[in-house]
Amino acid sequence: MPYIRPDFRKQIDPYLNQFLDDFPTADVSGDLNYVITRIIHHALDIMKKSNNGEIRYAHLNNLMGVLESAKLEFYRRRVVPFEDQAIIKNGDV
Repeated sequence: MPYIRPDFRKQIDPYLNQFLDDFPTADVSGDLNYVITRIIHHALDIMKKSNNGEIRYAHLNNLMGVLESAKLEFYRRRVVPFEDQAIIKNGDV
């Protein structure tokens, strides 16, 4: 999980909270994929600008690492507890 400094959260959260309040829910997976893709592309554009307009492998690798870390954190924090409860409810394999 990106445990960022509280002062930085205070800068980001008002914008993020407003976006999330307005987030469409008709097709959550498609909408979420679109939002994540736009954010990653924007981050890549920022990295590209800081490197004289060139995309470097390190930029791509860093962003893939961010996505992988977010996936693993979601798994650790949300999926594992869900699965643990399912084992208790339904029995283990």
